[in-house]
Amino acid sequence: MKTELKKAMLLGMAIAFLVSTSIYAEPYYGERKGTGGCGRMGKYDKLTRELGLTPEQETRLKEERERFANENMELTEKMRSKKEELKDNLEKPDMDRAKVDGIIDEIKNLTGEKLKNRVNKIIAMKSILTLEQFEKLQQKMGRNKPHDCKYKKFGRSFKCW
Repeated sequence: MKTELKKAMLLGMAIAFLVSTSIYAEPYYGERKGTGGCGRMGKYDKLTRELGLTPEQETRLKEERERFANENMELTEKMRSKKEELKDNLEKPDMDRAKVDGIIDEIKNLTGEKLKNRVNKIIAMKSILTLEQFEKLQQKMGRNKPHDCKYKKFGRSFKCW
């Protein structure tokens, strides 16, 4: 009798565990009361509403975001492979200094390409959004904060620049 009860309790706990994990497995992108959205899509939808984007602006921004993400992913993958190549060359006992310097230059160029890609994204956003929308976006992202703020680190005060 006791073993059957233990088996039943164990089976019940296993079922409860499986059901509870499946409930939380699906991400929630809608708005929850008092939170203003959950997850990346909820925040994006909220921001879209706050900026008052037109459907055309939304479409163009989505295309730019996807283009930027694809280009950035390619550059990141190239950088990862170059860093791996650099690591492999540095670990060799008969390391070729010229080859290492060449790899470093390639990594430097890829870093510059990533920065250029990011700047191009910002320029594209500026061309899509109105001036008011772009300023509001900067404020929402915390990029338009005053520069005279002070903060403490290691017991000393520093000014933001």
